[in-house]
Amino acid sequence: MSMMFIHGYPIQFEDFQMKWAFETLKRYQRGFCMFNDDVQGTAGVALAGLLGTVRAQGRSSDQIPNQKIVVVGAGRYLANL
Repeated sequence: MSMMFIHGYPIQFEDFQMKWAFETLKRYQRGFCMFNDDVQGTAGVALAGLLGTVRAQGRSSDQIPNQKIVVVGAGRYLANL
């Protein structure tokens, strides 16, 4: 696939093993606009939840570091840390 064909279009991939997802993102991040659902999608949803919670409390987003956060159901990724 040439750069001309994909220039300006994001490449979305998912269901890679965690090792391959991070490696692929790192390898091609400078030449392609890439998005991995398993890595960046999960992070985006988690961040949206944190921002929504802080907003519901009437606080600004710079208050996130002062919040107590509990992670439940982190899955296989945290189990391997």
